[in-house]
Amino acid sequence: SRNLLWKVEVPKGYSSPCIWGSSIFITARSDKALETICIDRGAGTIKWRRAVEPNAMEKINSMNSHASSTPACDGKYVYAYFGSFGLVAYDLDGKELWKKPLPVPQIQHGSAASPILVNGMVVVSCDQSTGPYLLAVNRETGETVWRRERPDTKQPGYPTPVLWKHGGLEEIIVLSAKQATSYDPKDGQERWRVRRLAMWTAASP
Repeated sequence: SRNLLWKVEVPKGYSSPCIWGSSIFITARSDKALETICIDRGAGTIKWRRAVEPNAMEKINSMNSHASSTPACDGKYVYAYFGSFGLVAYDLDGKELWKKPLPVPQIQHGSAASPILVNGMVVVSCDQSTGPYLLAVNRETGETVWRRERPDTKQPGYPTPVLWKHGGLEEIIVLSAKQATSYDPKDGQERWRVRRLAMWTAASP
């Protein structure tokens, strides 16, 4: 309680806080609902909370949660990903913009990668044991811009992709089991790959 500015009780979730201006965005699970919650940064009061309800919850490790992915915000909209549901977007007042249900990933410990913002797209790594892929959707509509299958991913990884800007280039770097792969943000085409890395990967490069 010492030097405490505020404290607010929220449902269970392992996302990191996403901060934009006076708002803090987190994700959480309440019973069958997967929530995106907006908290006032100065007062600690909950501005709004919105939920989606999946048909079924994905299987997870007991140390994981069904709300482990951190939301992303561009100052206009906030985007959240739940492995059990897919993607959903809201404006900063909590009005639903669009939602994009996706198949529940078959991954040993449950999904954990967070969406990232690349140009006018939301990009999410849907790594899994069978049929892993990298997906880019339009920020305004949720429609698929491109989808890149990743058949050479033998073992799923958990890292969030990283947008790497250097020398006038932009690359999406995805770390997975035993390898790191670069993709062109324009169309998702693979640029290069580095092998012989660790089998189990969770941290972003």
